[in-house]
Amino acid sequence: MRDISERNQAEAAIRESEERFRQVVENIEEVFWMTDVDQSRLLYISPGYQRIWGRPPEELYRSLDSWIETIHAEDRERVRQQSRELQSLGEYDVVYRIVRPDKSVRWIQDKAYPVNDASGNCTRIVGVATDITEQRQLEAQVRQAQKMDAIGTLAGGIAHDFNNILGAILGFAELARFRLGDASVVRNELDGVLEGARRASGLVGQILAFSRRQDPRRVPVQVSQVVAESLRLLRATIPAGIEFDVQLPRNLPPILADPDQIHQVIMNLGTNAYQAIGNQNGRITVVAEESHAGPLGPLAPSVLRPGTYIHLSFTDTGCGIPQEVIDRIFEPFFTTKALGEGTGLGLSVVHGILKAHEGAITVYSHPERGTTFHLYFPCAAANTPVDRAPDSPPLRGHGERILVLDDERPLALIGKQLLESLGYQALALTEPAVALAEIEANPGSFRLLITDLSMPGMNGLDLARRIHPIVPSLPILLTTGFLGGIHQRDLDHTGIRRTLGKPFSIAELAQAVKDCLAERVV
Repeated sequence: MRDISERNQAEAAIRESEERFRQVVENIEEVFWMTDVDQSRLLYISPGYQRIWGRPPEELYRSLDSWIETIHAEDRERVRQQSRELQSLGEYDVVYRIVRPDKSVRWIQDKAYPVNDASGNCTRIVGVATDITEQRQLEAQVRQAQKMDAIGTLAGGIAHDFNNILGAILGFAELARFRLGDASVVRNELDGVLEGARRASGLVGQILAFSRRQDPRRVPVQVSQVVAESLRLLRATIPAGIEFDVQLPRNLPPILADPDQIHQVIMNLGTNAYQAIGNQNGRITVVAEESHAGPLGPLAPSVLRPGTYIHLSFTDTGCGIPQEVIDRIFEPFFTTKALGEGTGLGLSVVHGILKAHEGAITVYSHPERGTTFHLYFPCAAANTPVDRAPDSPPLRGHGERILVLDDERPLALIGKQLLESLGYQALALTEPAVALAEIEANPGSFRLLITDLSMPGMNGLDLARRIHPIVPSLPILLTTGFLGGIHQRDLDHTGIRRTLGKPFSIAELAQAVKDCLAERVV
């Protein structure tokens, strides 16, 4: 007879330890695995493998090669080599992609460590594999946000100076056109100058739009009307072999949008569709309909808030977008076109415009079967009047005296001349301190102050804050090529009634001046 109490206690302790180990490894999100020292045989793998890989563990017990086969083809050889060379050294920490049976791709971080016996010899390799797909997606979103922010900062830096140059070109050309009248023989040449300057201004607007640094001029508009006008222009540039199937109901509710940017969206999508179809015959289908986001509405992007939207679909029968790049098509400067055939800004601009309008855009595509973009614009509140075209000819003044301030002398002079051509009296200055002194000396002599935002020494916002306590009744019109992070709360209690983006037309200036004078505080 022998006393085996200690042995029984030891065996019970081992069973209890094994049970704790089993409960841990079977309930953690990670995959715990163990192989023999030559890595030719799997000793154990936790149930998390089936949850993450979507495959039964029995495949691995039969052959470790089945694990290598699940790795994305682009990562496979690298991982094979690193597993052989680094696992026994305790330096194996590898990130790779796997392809599940449903063809979805997951990102894995795999770490392994050697297990040594009492003599210090490596007998086992243990590892932990973690699904880091969501982490990678978040990192990609952060990188995208940083990229957009950096480009937006760059765009904001150049927008002011560039728009000042364009403002002078537009101003003098429009003033000359206005004075010469319709009968002038140089009218067509001036129209060409104006069109070129407006296109250049549009390029700055595109960069600001996709960087989401510029607030759109949102007014109630009919989508069907704006889209139809854009498609008419698009039709003239696309070969007759490409048919248009357009379904734009006229009774849709209005949306709050910038008509110029909606036009830009349609032109960009239309150009992409035409290039995807190429020289072959094809079809572009544009459909607008009312849709609802929320529990009671049809399927829509999860980023949309509950409410009523105009759903605009844009479909082509072109070559489609490869699945390996479809997640990158909205990145700035990313393009699948040949060198010199695209800037990579088109879809970035569209994406930025939709975001700025509190909408969303999604894309569905199959190689050789075409592409569909789904655009969602929030509808305006019920009974909102639709924006109308501004009065023509420009609204005129009645001799009101206006102070024009811009640190760029040509812009100050063109502002003065434009105002005088509209029937106002104007004084042009280029230094904020001189303008402040002029108003302090003659506080009641001006009916309106028009000031640039970005100026050395004292910007337009600071100037307005100093002038408003002196002459609370004086309305201020703030002009700028880039508003940046300025919001309405920054303008409150400054006397600033309106903001006017540079470059502006004589009609836009006339309307803004009229609006400010109408709101003058008595």
